[in-house]
Amino acid sequence: MLLPQPTIPSWVFTLGQSSAPRGPNFSGLRTDINLPNIFEPIINFFRNIGNFFHLDLTDPDLIATAKKVAIAFIIFFIFVLVYLFFRIRAINKAMGEATRTTQTPPAGSDGAPAIMQTTLKQGSWEAIKAKAQSYNEAEWKIAVIEADKFVDDALKAAGYQGETMGERLILIKPGNLVSLQELWDAHKLRNLIVHDAGFSLKHNQAVVAVNVFEKVLKEISAVS
Repeated sequence: MLLPQPTIPSWVFTLGQSSAPRGPNFSGLRTDINLPNIFEPIINFFRNIGNFFHLDLTDPDLIATAKKVAIAFIIFFIFVLVYLFFRIRAINKAMGEATRTTQTPPAGSDGAPAIMQTTLKQGSWEAIKAKAQSYNEAEWKIAVIEADKFVDDALKAAGYQGETMGERLILIKPGNLVSLQELWDAHKLRNLIVHDAGFSLKHNQAVVAVNVFEKVLKEISAVS
């Protein structure tokens, strides 16, 4: 990579006789001039380059070529920086949108969650509630399990993301669902019923859980 060459003042070098071969000739460097210390390493740097490549650093053509190469590299790096700036900006924007989509359900014109078309039926929910009011513990357990599934389907239809009910609850922000903590407790009760065959479910536990599920369904406008 060629570096841009500075124009060296004519008084710095005394060129040799015209019969001397072309190449760097620094023997005439004047020592009676007090240059600031900052220029000494610069002059030495270019003098060493010239000696190594046998270049005449005072050659106008060489200087012009070096300037063109330097300008080309500067333009190239500016282009790369601009491209990276807009690329990073686009990636950050996409990540922000993905995060909002994951954690927030789609909003309607009034700002409330927009409920998508779903196969959930009011009658099905009423049947689940009826099981919770029976006198049979097995029916209570079925009511809690079915109510949990009913709410899970409703959350999916409302646009909440996640592969399972647990994942959906993790991704929901507390401010987006008022009954989130109560829903967590009801879902944990469902898991106890499913994973522990000997779990004894009390009637009031089933009723409280089903009421929580219904509260969530009404909050997301899945049932009236």
